[in-house]
Amino acid sequence: MRKLRLGTQTAAKVITDCLEDLGIKSNDEDMPRRRVLGILNDVIFNMFELSGWRDSNEYSVPEYIPIIRQVFSNAVAGSGYDSTPKRLTLPSTGSIVWTNCTGFNDYWLGAQIIITDTSLGLDYAMIIVTVEDENNVILIEANPANVPGDIAAIDLIVNGTTANNDSVNEASIFDLTQLSSYKQLYRIKRMTSDSVLGGRVLMPEPGKEEKFKKDFDGMLVSDNFADSMFAYWEGESLVQGKGANVNRFGNRTLYLVLSPAKCLSETDLVDVNDMNMQTVKKAVKVVINAALPPEKIRRAVSPEDITWWNELQASKAGKAEVKAQK
Repeated sequence: MRKLRLGTQTAAKVITDCLEDLGIKSNDEDMPRRRVLGILNDVIFNMFELSGWRDSNEYSVPEYIPIIRQVFSNAVAGSGYDSTPKRLTLPSTGSIVWTNCTGFNDYWLGAQIIITDTSLGLDYAMIIVTVEDENNVILIEANPANVPGDIAAIDLIVNGTTANNDSVNEASIFDLTQLSSYKQLYRIKRMTSDSVLGGRVLMPEPGKEEKFKKDFDGMLVSDNFADSMFAYWEGESLVQGKGANVNRFGNRTLYLVLSPAKCLSETDLVDVNDMNMQTVKKAVKVVINAALPPEKIRRAVSPEDITWWNELQASKAGKAEVKAQK
């Protein structure tokens, strides 16, 4: 499992070490520390892309879909059930337990919720049909013969889950922004599902994404893919499809590669394994000196280090050109 930050050194230490090695004072106006912080972040991302770090398990994490949301409330002040509009209210305050959310949202539409009237000792299975806001939803009875009346806060227990919400869980488009790690998402390495034999979900190979997307609609109806699931990443969405013999998308696991977390302040730990830190510092020093006018350079970096960094950047430019030609 990925650690939140891989390194034990703060950005402040890395910046200080680099400036001192170059003979630059920390208060030097020609190379302010805030600028070096930006250089550090850029260098780390470049190294991540070009050095093989992105293929290591250090930057990988599994995420599970469907994302199951839950809520539990027991006699919380401000809660209640009004039988006339069939509105359930759960306040933002109080000891309400939310899981994977902080209130109702559109992902609760169609989900089941059990409301209990403790004064009568009766449970009612309800379905959410409208989400008015994060505190209020409109319900209908799952069993029309079992209709609740008004329930006061002191008598109300609420137990809800989206686990059985097929309208969301089995949708062919999954909103990737729901993932806790979405902001750092670099690529989806692979995907599995318990609904297909062997678990493997077919996804495009690197560099062949456009062809996969063009073939996608044909795969949906092809006998060759009748027992398969397939998916691709498009913008903020995961587009999913299943062959004729696959009934459900089921429980899926996304194996994600995350970009290194940026250092937003000097107190942040650097998201690089300590054993790679010297390489990062070497690159940062090359970039710092390259950004300075020649007369402002106090201590030069070695020609070998400059050549190494330039060749690394050239390889990145070459890969970008090849990708653009495909």
